[in-house]
Amino acid sequence: MNEPISLNMFSDYLSKMLIFDNYIQIIIVIMSITIAKLVSKRIFYMTGNVVDHFHFKTTQKIETILERYLRPFISPLLAMVMLSITAVILVKSHKDQTIILSGMELSLVWLAIRVVKSFTNNNFISNIITAIIIPPAMLGVFDLLVPVIEYLDGFDFTIGNFRISIYILLRGIVILIFLSWFSFLLSKNIKSHIRKQFFINTNTKELLAKSLDILLYIVVFIIALYIFGFDPGSLIVFSGALTIVFGFGAQKIFANFMSGIILLCERSILVGDIIELSPGVLCFVRHLGGRYVRVETFDGKEIMIPNENLITMNVTNLTHTNNSIRVDIPMRLPYGIEINDIKKKIEDLILENPKCCKEPEPQFFISGFHDSYLGGIIMMWINDVSEGIYLVRHQIMTEVYILLEKENIKIPEQQIHYTTSGEG
Repeated sequence: MNEPISLNMFSDYLSKMLIFDNYIQIIIVIMSITIAKLVSKRIFYMTGNVVDHFHFKTTQKIETILERYLRPFISPLLAMVMLSITAVILVKSHKDQTIILSGMELSLVWLAIRVVKSFTNNNFISNIITAIIIPPAMLGVFDLLVPVIEYLDGFDFTIGNFRISIYILLRGIVILIFLSWFSFLLSKNIKSHIRKQFFINTNTKELLAKSLDILLYIVVFIIALYIFGFDPGSLIVFSGALTIVFGFGAQKIFANFMSGIILLCERSILVGDIIELSPGVLCFVRHLGGRYVRVETFDGKEIMIPNENLITMNVTNLTHTNNSIRVDIPMRLPYGIEINDIKKKIEDLILENPKCCKEPEPQFFISGFHDSYLGGIIMMWINDVSEGIYLVRHQIMTEVYILLEKENIKIPEQQIHYTTSGEG
């Protein structure tokens, strides 16, 4: 085990730095950062005035872009420029510029932190990455990074032919965090670009998005193996055990994932389709995910359905090939009416409704003879089921009722027959 890092290293560094010439450099670094912050505010204010002055159609969008992708970088960039000019002057004057170079390193760290925060909407992730960046950067400023790495690398152990130390573990964790963050941003931006393409149908977009996720997961996994010193080829030895563990532990996850791929490839269900989960329960398909399909009912409820269920159970897709659907309306009519005349008027009435199809034509049929009434049924097709079935039913039933009122036809009541039984 290595000897602990001596605090004399830090005190020796300070004793070398705290001389008169370096005091001047420290003041220059502080002034450069302060001036950079003040000037950056002025530049951003002037840029905003220019945008407002020319009244661009996308003024709000331009201001948002400037606020997110320009303003955070002005201060560290200006500080780096001023310190670079100072360093060049000191070099030409044959003077030491160690503090100035340290200030430039700090400005670079400042810029890196601003970049992370600008491209990450999640504050938790950005704070973690910031916490990872600052410690090694500060150690580098004081020339302590290499000694600390050597010290942490001394705490090691071996597993077979693999050597693992605290430094290797920390390095692997940090790299994995950055890889995960970068792959998330890359996946998010590429999928957003894919979904904006109008010449690609929705199903293909989702399939491409899923394929991208799989590819990124595989790449990150292989890189992680190399970081920790594992040969991916050696995993073949453990493939049998991994298969058993995966089969028992992740069977449902894998089944749902593969079912999602099958749904996308078969195109049996698409985003925007209307499916019937159970009799009378109609839902819009809002999202096809890797594990589930999110649907929304007509009353606004969102339901998550595992992909496997949509493969194994019966699902009625009302809009698979077209959006039209047949609606049946039963009704009762009294005996003794002119049935052909009423049939013609009802069918003409339905044809006048813009939400009903002209082809196939609506039809009225006699469905049965009962004791007190004549059973009938209206069969009609509506153009777009996504606009709702109940609204069209309401309109047609209201118009049929008004028609019967005009024809002085009273809808017969259904008679209920009671039977009694007694002894003797």
